[in-house]
Amino acid sequence: MSKEISNYDDVIDSRDVMERIDELEGELQDSMEEFVKERIAELQDAFQAIAAERSDELDDPDSPVDVDDVIDEIAGESSHFLHTAANELLILRDGIDLEEYICDAARDSRHDMYAEANEYRLLCELRDDCEGCGDWKYGEILVRDSYFTDYAQQLAEDIGAVDANATWPNNCIDWERAARELKMDYTSVSFGGVEYWLRS
Repeated sequence: MSKEISNYDDVIDSRDVMERIDELEGELQDSMEEFVKERIAELQDAFQAIAAERSDELDDPDSPVDVDDVIDEIAGESSHFLHTAANELLILRDGIDLEEYICDAARDSRHDMYAEANEYRLLCELRDDCEGCGDWKYGEILVRDSYFTDYAQQLAEDIGAVDANATWPNNCIDWERAARELKMDYTSVSFGGVEYWLRS
């Protein structure tokens, strides 16, 4: 399982975002396929019963009524109580789009994949906003705005701009100002309403 990503995280690795998107997409695809399979079987049974009933009424038992003919007929008969179900079955047989399934799941809080669908859409939105910045595809760090000053200090230590073991002059540096200047080379993005920064 991939790393859980939240807008409470101080730092987020773009590779973790991409990995989580792929994992969620696989889960949603599996869920959609299972839903389609079960719903088709459920609807098919209803129309099979009608076809069987009509077959019993025929004089020739060797020529049963075809269930597909029943479905097509009812789909075109708007006054029939199974009209909507017949059209739903025809749509499901043709196949539904994953994005459409995700949108429906994200809107319905009772849907089994409600949380996954919303997480997927949020992460995809973040990915779309960040692509083209820094080395997003190969590994870019997003830094939460509330953590950026600490990040600037850590970065300065990591690149040797200051001595991590020295008290002075580190304790005299205006790290908030240093962070503001560092932000000039960074781009701001929103992740679920929380501001993050990544290299431009």
